[in-house]
Amino acid sequence: MTPLQIQRTQAKITAIRKALADEKRRFGAYDDSRGMRYLPPELYVKIRDFKGAQVYYRWFDKNFPNDSGFPLFLFYWSLTLFKNNKRKEAEQKALKTFCANTYLIDQYLGLPWHPFDVIPNAEWHKAQALDVFPTAAKGTEFPDFSDWLLAFVQSERYQAITKEYLDLAVQLLTTPVGELRTKMVTRMWSLCDE
Repeated sequence: MTPLQIQRTQAKITAIRKALADEKRRFGAYDDSRGMRYLPPELYVKIRDFKGAQVYYRWFDKNFPNDSGFPLFLFYWSLTLFKNNKRKEAEQKALKTFCANTYLIDQYLGLPWHPFDVIPNAEWHKAQALDVFPTAAKGTEFPDFSDWLLAFVQSERYQAITKEYLDLAVQLLTTPVGELRTKMVTRMWSLCDE
């Protein structure tokens, strides 16, 4: 990016943060129905300001503690943590990214997709992954992150967690509402926090 492009991007970040602060001042809380709170991380990544992104994510976590974000937002969070030498936390966000969209990381890394097309929203998740990373070139923009992420995705821990998650998702298709289903859903979401 040119210095002028970086300056414009920083101005966008400042404008978004100001709009969010104005909301809080006017309403006493955030009423971000426009989803502006999700925009700054991608902008920080574009200008390679990973310290600024980390500060933003801390603010986000404090002000929106129950907001799970969305797949690309979580993916950039993992990238930000990695770039700030927080590998364990980066692994956790990579797992959360997987739980939010089971295809996104594979698409980014140029890996073949898993064959679990029976999962609800599978087609939507595939389309979203293709939209975000249309030409998965094994993460050429951030090769250090891509190498680390590939190693993590191939690790026993990641493989075991994602396999159990996908197995539970498939089982849920035929498990009736009740105590067993509740336990399965609870276990599934707890896997995203391991």
